[in-house]
Amino acid sequence: MGSTGPRATTRSRRCSWPARRGCARRRIRARRSGGWCRPMCPRRARRRTSTSTATTPPTGRRCGTARTSGSSGSTRAARSARTCGCGGRGCRTAAPTIPRARSSRGAPPASIRTRSPATSGRARPTRRPSSATRPCRPTEAMNRPTTDRARSRRAGFTLIEMMVALAAGGLVIAAVFTLGGASARHFQEQQRVGVTQRSVRMAMERLRRDIARAGYMHVPSTNSPFVRTCPVPVVPGNLPAVAFTDDDPTGNGALLNRGVNRVSADRLRLTGNYVTDDAYLVRTVNANGSAVFLQTDWLAFQRAFTSDDGTGSRRVDTTRFQEVFAAGRMLHIETRTGTHFFVTITSATLNGLGNMAQVNINPALGVDNPCLEGLGRGALVSPVTTVEYGIVPAAGVLVPNNQNVTGANTVLQRQELDPATLTPIPGTQRAVLEWAVDFNLDFVLDTNPTPGNPPNLVQRTGTVAAPTVAGQPWQVRSIIASLAARTPEQDRRFPWPTSWGAARPVGQPLNRFRVFTDRQGAARVRQLTTEVQMPNLVPRR
Repeated sequence: MGSTGPRATTRSRRCSWPARRGCARRRIRARRSGGWCRPMCPRRARRRTSTSTATTPPTGRRCGTARTSGSSGSTRAARSARTCGCGGRGCRTAAPTIPRARSSRGAPPASIRTRSPATSGRARPTRRPSSATRPCRPTEAMNRPTTDRARSRRAGFTLIEMMVALAAGGLVIAAVFTLGGASARHFQEQQRVGVTQRSVRMAMERLRRDIARAGYMHVPSTNSPFVRTCPVPVVPGNLPAVAFTDDDPTGNGALLNRGVNRVSADRLRLTGNYVTDDAYLVRTVNANGSAVFLQTDWLAFQRAFTSDDGTGSRRVDTTRFQEVFAAGRMLHIETRTGTHFFVTITSATLNGLGNMAQVNINPALGVDNPCLEGLGRGALVSPVTTVEYGIVPAAGVLVPNNQNVTGANTVLQRQELDPATLTPIPGTQRAVLEWAVDFNLDFVLDTNPTPGNPPNLVQRTGTVAAPTVAGQPWQVRSIIASLAARTPEQDRRFPWPTSWGAARPVGQPLNRFRVFTDRQGAARVRQLTTEVQMPNLVPRR
């Protein structure tokens, strides 16, 4: 049973737990939204209200509605609601309002309704007041933009804006794809050019070393007036240190469109010691001169054919000895008096102890040869080989898979020849440069080669220098070698100049090559030219 006494009044003044939790929620929500309206618990609001309805309103910017009796109270509450914006929309500020008043401290608040004794003894709050009378708090209506400019900012894209954006995006994507494709093509073409240029440099370096070594531990020619050669046994040929063929028929026949591109292929032969850096001392020669025995304790021999195994003993390399003095090579013997022998090696042996090194030769030096004193003791021997450079068609794995795209492949080949017969030795062919398209040689000659006389140097092209080089190779002082190679494919974006016509004009640089005359474009060409000195051909005093 309920009661209407002071106990019921005391309960009605207290703020129940749901009411306090609601006040906390409204306070947190007001703080987060940055509003100036601070909700308060009904109990706290009752304590702050004045006992008189004529109390002067506060001066702070607090929004609130006063629930008073009479028409004047209702009018002020409605005006306060319109000013604050709790009941209307669009209001930003609120005027000071008169707080809600009550008649006495013991009287129950207007928002609390007590039941009669006949119904219940517990007081409970009445229904939630309307927006015109409840305490004001920030709402979406207070923070929402109300101007047309603000509404236009929240609007979507128009059709024209969408079309302009799509068109601009399409142009950007097309430009990116075009730039990417052009960059990829340019990268691939420059990569081909870089590979070609690197290959030309490596081939030229190999050619330069071989040219500079021509005549090393050899003679310029056996018929040179500055060289004394023993007539017995007979020397097989002149054994020139340098010889060449201008416009070699084999090389010119292998080149593509030679007349259109104006290219040529010479052939160069060089003779000297191309397998070791030393000459070796002779210990003795057998009775008939068919075998030469070397001094194994000679430092050059020890350096070339033995090595330290780490235990203080020497390891003998018999395989290396047989490779240096391979069958078919020429053996050059120079006595202490300066007489030269040239014979062919038939075999060579070196025992495991490294104290017996024998080289068998043919023809034999003969018994009691007047050119060989003291059984050849103290003479120097060295192997002599002949190497040849020339442009030939590619063979084996170097043949292109599809010649309709790249054309025929031509390579600069290095091979070893038999010095006596000038026939190729099987297994010595090496491709030095692929896609070679030009190999041209010029010479610098000394027309006054007599030792002690001032030199008279003249430069001669291949055609003019051919007789001198063939007959008097000891006059050669240097070789001007020109080597060129092309990219495998013909680039249609690299045009053949219309001013050139059907063939490259004389004097124009060789920077492009027409692989197919019925297609547009040309292959790119990289060319190197260098002059190599030949000090081993200078006559000795």
